[in-house]
This record gives sequence, C-alpha cells and structure tokens, in this order.
Amino acid sequence: MTATLEHWRSAHAAFGGNGAGGAPAWVRELREAGMARFASLGFPSLKQEEWRFTNVAPVAATPFTLPHAPRSGAPSAREIRGLEVCEAGRHLLVFVNGRYSGALSSVMGLPKGATAGSLAQAMRTHPDLVRAHLGRYATGEGRAFASLNAAFLQDGGFVHVPAGVHMSEPVQFLYLTVPGAEPIVSHPRSLVVADRGARCAVVESYACHGDGTYLTNAVTELVAGDGARVDCYRIQRESLSAYHVGTTATWQGRDSTVNVHPVSFGAALARHDIDVVLDVRRNLAGDWSLKTEAAYEKVDANKVKFVLPLKAREKRQFSYDVTTNLGSNAIR
Repeated sequence: MTATLEHWRSAHAAFGGNGAGGAPAWVRELREAGMARFASLGFPSLKQEEWRFTNVAPVAATPFTLPHAPRSGAPSAREIRGLEVCEAGRHLLVFVNGRYSGALSSVMGLPKGATAGSLAQAMRTHPDLVRAHLGRYATGEGRAFASLNAAFLQDGGFVHVPAGVHMSEPVQFLYLTVPGAEPIVSHPRSLVVADRGARCAVVESYACHGDGTYLTNAVTELVAGDGARVDCYRIQRESLSAYHVGTTATWQGRDSTVNVHPVSFGAALARHDIDVVLDVRRNLAGDWSLKTEAAYEKVDANKVKFVLPLKAREKRQFSYDVTTNLGSNAIR
C-alpha cells in the first residue's frame, strides 16, 4: 500500500504543477483535502462490508497515469454521432480523456438563463454558483475513489437551470476514453444544479475509442432545489479491459424529485454508488428550543435545517422535540 500511495501522491504533485496549479484557491483546497482523505483511507478491501463483493486489488496494483490529449486515434465527429444516446444531439458535451472538446460538442437552443458546458469553464464564469455546490455532497467521507476524484478535480459536465425553468430536451455528457500504450486514468466530475421548481434531464455516457487498459473514476453531484426535478440516466459501456468506478451524490430540497437510472454494459470491473442528502427544513415561531439527536443547522431565528445523508436503499427516521411558549410538541 505504501508504494501505491506514493505513486498517487507523486501523480498529484505533478498534476498540481502541470497547469492545474492555476485553478482558484478554493479548487486547490478541494484537491488537497481529497488527497489527504485518500491517503488516510487507502483503496477499499474485501474486508470492508460495503466492498466485500468488489475486489479492487487489480486497480490498486496498476500504475495508472493521467492522460495527455490523444495525438492519434482521436474520434471524428461521425464516430461521436454513433455514440450519442439521444438522436437530436442538440445539447451534447463531449469529453475526451477527461477534457472538454468544444470541436466535438454542440449546445444550442437552451432555455433562457440555462447553462450547459464545461465545469472547468464554469469555475471561471460562474465561480460563486459552482463553489456553493461543488464538493459539498460528494464529500468523499469514507469513499476512497470519490476522494481520489476530488484530488484530481479538473473538468466534466456542468448544467444549471434557474428557478422555474423547464428544459424539454436532455443534456448529454459523453465521457470518451482514448487509451494509450500505458494504463491511463480519468476523473470526470459532473455538476447539475436545478433551482427551485426547475426541471432538467441529463444523460451520462461512458465509452471507449480504441484498445488498452484504463480506469474511469467518475463523480456526479445532482442538486434539486425545493420542488425541482432532476432525471439522470447513466450508461456505462466501457471497454472490457477497463475499470469503472462511479459515485452519484444528490442533494434534495423540499418536495423535490431526483431519479437516477444506471445501466451497465461493459468494463472488467464496474461499481456505482449512490449517496443522498435530504434537506428538511422546519419553520418554528416564537420563543422555542429544540431537542434532537439528529444533526441540524439553525438557518435563522425561526428556521432549522436537518441534513440527512443516506446510502442507497437506506431508510431513516428522525425525531425532534420542540418546546415553545405554548408547550411541547414531539413530531416524528
């Protein structure tokens, strides 16, 4: 494990000094925190309950390197069309070896105020919006691969739909790997934000162009404000010599809906985890005090927010006791 950790530490240091160091300070902080968490966690083993059926030893043993832009074997626009999931292709974002390709992408006819494009660009054009959400839900706590993704955070798909806007067509994220002579790794990072009452759909697709061993380590954060709806279709069709690990983390406001539809066809090893955070808010009037074992934040003088992290298929109940000048109420 020591040799493996040193390999990733060395790769992280080179990554920071090879252009990635020009990122905003808050992005560099996310990367450093991700590397620190990964160094503490290490790769999961079969001894861990959540991973007892997923042996990632081959991943840990492979000295993956970050890819450069492919000098040969890059896909053509015609080949990209053959990988599209939606026929119209009006909102198609293509990433080759983890980097946005404007030449292969097409975004047209978005609703007023909506944005779809490269996350790396959004960090510059919408820094406050991105900073408010990126890394807040896929925190990497207890997840080595999500932490490793944060350590090498650079680019991926970005969608923002403002309050009340409904997108009638989905946005496609096509993550395409062009393998090289040596094993390579990409860390795609997607962020989708639907404000209050907004609606949108995204299609994440992971595929390969060429032959070779590679690892795709993807993280997607889906944010649905109060009354919003986000539909995410995730299609994994990697090469049979590839490794694919993905994490989807969602944050949901009141009366929101998030649907995640994962489909997996390829890869020698494939794993997809889903984490959910529910934001439950309660308005309390007058002079009150709150007693509960659940984690909560005081939003203002009359509002509290309960933050409930959930794993896939997990159900949780929480209770709190509110004492006001009118007496005591226990609500479950």
